[in-house]
Amino acid sequence: MKPIVDILNDANPKAQAKLEKAFTKGGSLEKKDQLMAELNLPTAVDFPNHKVIVTDHYICDYEFYAGLGSMLSVIEISGIERLYRSNITAEHEYDFDRFFVTMEMKDNSVNRIAYAKRNAKTFMTEFSDLIACINEKKQKIGAEV
Repeated sequence: MKPIVDILNDANPKAQAKLEKAFTKGGSLEKKDQLMAELNLPTAVDFPNHKVIVTDHYICDYEFYAGLGSMLSVIEISGIERLYRSNITAEHEYDFDRFFVTMEMKDNSVNRIAYAKRNAKTFMTEFSDLIACINEKKQKIGAEV
């Protein structure tokens, strides 16, 4: 698969239609333009192993982009109340093999993105880097407000 930045920047009308559909399916169509404006800035960080890209104000989860169920989710960093690593799934069950980045939002919703297998050291290092990156962006946004 091409890097996500290349996919999102593809000007081909067919590619743009597919992206529009994926953002709509992810419930993020209204945030698409803001994400796209920040995507090519040097401060955007891609975590391809976890299928997440972090910009100055947004997190784009592209884990479910490939395949028939194409979906892109965009989360506003300013909407995050708490951010932590957890092994509790969306079904409120323990997953003893994987960890997720769990975000409790200010609107009382919960988002889970990126997972790392418990025994994958390289994934866990990058997983910690992902959490640190989001926290850093969150602190900068807090300083801006």
